[in-house]
Amino acid sequence: MEIFSFFKKLSFLLTAAFLLCVTVSPVLAGGDSHAEEDGQASAEPVPFFARLDPITITVLKEGMVSEHITYVLILDIKGEDKLEYIDKMEPVLRSKIVNYLHEIASNRTRNYLTDFDFLKKRIKTICNNVLGEELINEVLFRAKNTRSFS
Repeated sequence: MEIFSFFKKLSFLLTAAFLLCVTVSPVLAGGDSHAEEDGQASAEPVPFFARLDPITITVLKEGMVSEHITYVLILDIKGEDKLEYIDKMEPVLRSKIVNYLHEIASNRTRNYLTDFDFLKKRIKTICNNVLGEELINEVLFRAKNTRSFS
């Protein structure tokens, strides 16, 4: 019985020592690692997104409708206080984007309609012209749907 009691106490002491080492060693090594992560995360700005209503473009080929392309755009904006301004300016912004996309679709440059890197740069330029410089961090495509008729 004494041997069993000895091993039980030894097991308890070893477990307590292990837990103590695990919890105290990060503090002795230079602080809590979670505190460092939280400090870094709070220093980065929180992203805010504005989702535009879907935009559908009609692509003509030889005078006939060949396809409809629908885009869903999301704008990564700088600051939550700009959301109201973007909602107010959305009709103007959508009009400029739709006009530009129809211009691409009507020319020989219609293969740019599927080049997302090209479209992101051009739509960001349009956003900067309508909303003001440096309001938009990035233009994101949530979805693209194509319906062909030929």
